Amino acid sequence: MPADDCWFEDARVRPDRKATLEALIHRVFARRSVAHLRDWQSDWHRKDLIRDIRSQSTQYAAVSDPENGPIPFALGHLRIRDGHLETVATPLAVEHPEVLVRLLSEFLEPGACVWFRQGEAQVGWEIRGEGAVERLSGEDEVEQA
Repeated sequence: MPADDCWFEDARVRPDRKATLEALIHRVFARRSVAHLRDWQSDWHRKDLIRDIRSQSTQYAAVSDPENGPIPFALGHLRIRDGHLETVATPLAVEHPEVLVRLLSEFLEPGACVWFRQGEAQVGWEIRGEGAVERLSGEDEVEQA
């Protein structure tokens, strides 16, 4: 289910994965128009972007195939500042929240929480390790800053 907004708590980027995450953010941002392309170009650009993300993320590779998969366009609206991941768009709509969280589990330190607002409800995931995420319930557990 798509989310209307997204925010992070304690989202420290793993120092050894920072450069790869920055490159992915820039690639997805630069190719954000793929969702709006038509005709044969859209198919070619989409497949190219999927292959690109798969080459940098084993977690994304697990939920996609070489030519098809949910594209985490929200990734292109994030940035790393002072070693922490944060959004640059408010609100940040996320088409595939769990795919984004699993992908980010490769790049964020354990303990990071990724929260989503879906209508009136809030749902989050705590990253425990690469590919290891725990779903959190929401309403009373967090106040958005």
